[in-house]
Amino acid sequence: MCAMDEITRPEDVLSQEILRKLKLATEAETKEDREIICEEVFCDITGQVDCLAKERLHVNHSGSVCFYEVLAPYYLQNNVAADTLLYFCKRLWGLPYLAPTFALLLHRWLLLRREAGGIEQRQKHVNVLMYGSRQLFLGDVQSGIKKFGALFAFLSQQVVLSPNRQHLDELPAQARETLLAVVAAYTPYYTPPAAVKQVLEEFPSPLHTLAEGGH
Repeated sequence: MCAMDEITRPEDVLSQEILRKLKLATEAETKEDREIICEEVFCDITGQVDCLAKERLHVNHSGSVCFYEVLAPYYLQNNVAADTLLYFCKRLWGLPYLAPTFALLLHRWLLLRREAGGIEQRQKHVNVLMYGSRQLFLGDVQSGIKKFGALFAFLSQQVVLSPNRQHLDELPAQARETLLAVVAAYTPYYTPPAAVKQVLEEFPSPLHTLAEGGH
């Protein structure tokens, strides 16, 4: 990632660098160049935050933290930056690394803000979000690591298993069903074995919202 100065908030600097690179990708003349830049952005946001960066970003977690874990909450709070990021992502749909990058950076913004990206496009955005999430989770399983556990924990705990189910039930029916399928599929991997049974017992119905009599 780029150097962080002392005047601008470091999160702003990181976001500006991501947007700069994605804009560069949209302007690249060849598909190969666009793919290379998108891969570079993905590597940037999945890189680990070192001790100095943690201090500047006010990260209190003592364990391993990736840049996407810092940036996702940033985009949730910054609609202008999130909208700009969405704009560039739409121009790069279909490129390798784009859907995972989209999922890592915009999952909070798209799922916690009902009107984020436009209600009429919500199904499309959630489809891409879930496609990218599947790729990330499968990569973790194949590698035997849990690098994207923070993304899974958000989808599971703050959306699917949230007590009032507001954010889940606000999704279009097909998007809700897709999200539930992804979380259910990877719950055995990311959840401690002793807790899997209870989580699945509490799993919401994919066919009905809470208001419609679902559980």
